Amino acid sequence: MVFSGLLLLAGSCITVYDTISNRNFAHQYNPGQASLNPEFKIYRSATDGYRLYFRLFPGEFTYETSRKDTLPHASISLFYRITENYESVEILDSLTHNLRFASRKMPSFITYMPVKPLSEGSYVMEVFVTDRIGGKVISKVIELDFKSQGADYDLFLLSAKGSPKFRSFISITDTLRIQCERWKYSALQVTRYALDTVLPATPDAVFTEVELQTVADSSWSVTRHDTLLWNFSEPGIYHFSDGDEIQGSTLLCGPDFYPEVKTARQLLRSLAYLATPQEMAELWKLNNPKAALDTFWLACTQGNANDARELIRVYYNRLQLANYYFSGSKEGFLSDRGMLYLILGAPNAVQKTNKGEYWNYGGSTKDGLEFFFYRKTHPVFGIYYYLERKDSYSRVWKEAIKSWREGSVFSLNY
Repeated sequence: MVFSGLLLLAGSCITVYDTISNRNFAHQYNPGQASLNPEFKIYRSATDGYRLYFRLFPGEFTYETSRKDTLPHASISLFYRITENYESVEILDSLTHNLRFASRKMPSFITYMPVKPLSEGSYVMEVFVTDRIGGKVISKVIELDFKSQGADYDLFLLSAKGSPKFRSFISITDTLRIQCERWKYSALQVTRYALDTVLPATPDAVFTEVELQTVADSSWSVTRHDTLLWNFSEPGIYHFSDGDEIQGSTLLCGPDFYPEVKTARQLLRSLAYLATPQEMAELWKLNNPKAALDTFWLACTQGNANDARELIRVYYNRLQLANYYFSGSKEGFLSDRGMLYLILGAPNAVQKTNKGEYWNYGGSTKDGLEFFFYRKTHPVFGIYYYLERKDSYSRVWKEAIKSWREGSVFSLNY
């Protein structure tokens, strides 16, 4: 994996000399590397076509007072470009949108900019957000799939107060409103699938493509869905369609407080990466998840409570970030990318290509340890990734588990 080329962003004029595949997107999975944290969501309205909704956090931007202003203001530029794929240099469409904030006290700012639909097919959009005063720039990638009907963009998830939901997951403690202007039937077809709670195979296991379960637990129709407030009674994968097209929108409903992990039972589940099946059985037999957690982590640190607290802090912070970044057909920490993120930490470099993602750990992209995740699309669950497993990963994986078990946070980056 080699990153090259030049990306120049100056003021409101943005010139891109490079393909998406030649740049490092590690900041997308590492909040410590991102000074700006915008969120994006595509929606197709029945009245004015595609919209790119975005949420910005005014407190992240730099403010100054000019001669024309009595109060400090921030100046922000949003620019998107659409290409045929990750490795294409030709820009098929682009648009720049400029904003000014007069107050950093707003918790967030949400609006949208129009997106011109291209011919039916798949594309890649890269969105750049520039703090024109502070000089900070960040970009995020959105995969587009323009269809005549049945696309994910036809369904809009909103909070009870009407704010867009920018991620395709919720908690059973959340309340939603579902808007879908373009679907031709008044009834909304809802299909529920049980959550797949099986741990992924280790990186050194015999390589096989992930098989996604597609047997529905239940299915029902809902009328007047635009006026309903939705509450989900149990976790699962929920697929929404107009009853005629299999394509639609899929939502992961996680347990209480998801993607955060707060209950002792939830915390205990993830120890299956570090403990043997026999050890997990013994921990569950205690019938006291809090006591089981204390028993495990204190054993890792030979009874040192301070060291145990540090292990717990890092391990479960990674777990929650894995849920946030990688939720899809499974809870994020149970996905292949979530598994590596939890045990090895955030990658040093991320390359997005037409086939999938390369993750690199180590001091440089030339001599670091590299993992590759194939990108696939499921008709119900949408885009998912699975790891290309290799025998050569056995040593580092065993070292990582040993490090955690002996009381040391494991990280490959240096």
